[in-house]
Amino acid sequence: MRTSSFISLASALSVFAACGGPPAPDMPMPASAAPTPTDTAPVASASASAAPTDSDGDGVPDTKDACPKDKGVRTSTPANGCPDADGDGIPDKEDSCPEKKGTKIANGCP
Repeated sequence: MRTSSFISLASALSVFAACGGPPAPDMPMPASAAPTPTDTAPVASASASAAPTDSDGDGVPDTKDACPKDKGVRTSTPANGCPDADGDGIPDKEDSCPEKKGTKIANGCP
């Protein structure tokens, strides 16, 4: 029974190989089945995979940065990407006290 199972498996692999599947381990791959350069995945061009421009290096792309030449902070406000001198999370242009850490409720004042 074991021999017939092996023969059945070998026959199945041969049929599979004849239909375009991988060859059985003891069968060489026909030259026509070898991969060609056109079979490989396309290579993305440098411009397609390039990251968006971030002139000031603050992590906010220039297209979404309200202050693209000044390093700032990422916010969900219209001042996205603008500086925040006191580090309170409120961009200076929206902060009533830009030199003192404050709260959003107090417009950036302590």
